[in-house]
Amino acid sequence: MSGCTEDLKKIIQSYITEEEYSSLLRLKNKQNEKGIVGFDLRFAKIRRALKRSTQTLIVNEKETCENKLIIENWDILRLTRVWFISLLSSYQKEEYCQALDELFEFADVKELVALYSSLSLIPFPEYALKRCEEGIRGNIGAVHEAIMENNRFPVNHLDQTVWNQMVLKAFFTDKNVLNIQGLFDAMNASLARAAKDYILERNAANRSIHPVLWVLAQNELNNERILSVFQRELKNSDDEFKKYCLSYTLHHNAFLKENIKQDYPNITGIQPTLNEIKNFYR
Repeated sequence: MSGCTEDLKKIIQSYITEEEYSSLLRLKNKQNEKGIVGFDLRFAKIRRALKRSTQTLIVNEKETCENKLIIENWDILRLTRVWFISLLSSYQKEEYCQALDELFEFADVKELVALYSSLSLIPFPEYALKRCEEGIRGNIGAVHEAIMENNRFPVNHLDQTVWNQMVLKAFFTDKNVLNIQGLFDAMNASLARAAKDYILERNAANRSIHPVLWVLAQNELNNERILSVFQRELKNSDDEFKKYCLSYTLHHNAFLKENIKQDYPNITGIQPTLNEIKNFYR
């Protein structure tokens, strides 16, 4: 049994009854006995092994499985499904991928969430990468959240183009972008330009601008049009988080500092770090 599988088992065991644990062990033993054949059927039975009141218990474990997983606001059913997926790690690539293919094809939304939550545990990164990209391109909100938020796989494996697409889609679909792991570590020129364009698009449509977009776009804010939008945001910066993001951007962009003459003491007096912005709501 891998260290990750053991970690997850201990967490699950601390939340469930002995009867439920015995039911899960029977599924696990059957898995050991039968191997890859019928894995999808045993995976489907996990829900029946747990009482309804147990399934919805919430678990928070920020660092587990050698820091591969961030378990934040997961219910026990999701965690147990991820644990069961981890049991496959000893299989060869062909049979492993075949088993997951069957799950991905027939899974309901909650089962898909568990599958995408397990991306960092899949021992074949190229297979996980393909599945990750498919999930991003899809239109299931819960799947997007499982991939985009508190998941280390994207920043570790996506190429820059797909990473940028994912980040922008997180804004488009109103995800909690501060939960995107590595968001500020993987900033790049292409993403900055796209963030600036999105700011201008939102402004033209008279829609609110997410404060983090300014942070991502900081190196592309260098013309009169964007200056005008930024100044308008400064004048309407009552929200504390917005102040943090605007202040950081102002302090890290020479064009803005040179061209903004009006004093904004509520902004310029703050000099937050990226880490403070990332953890503002925690």
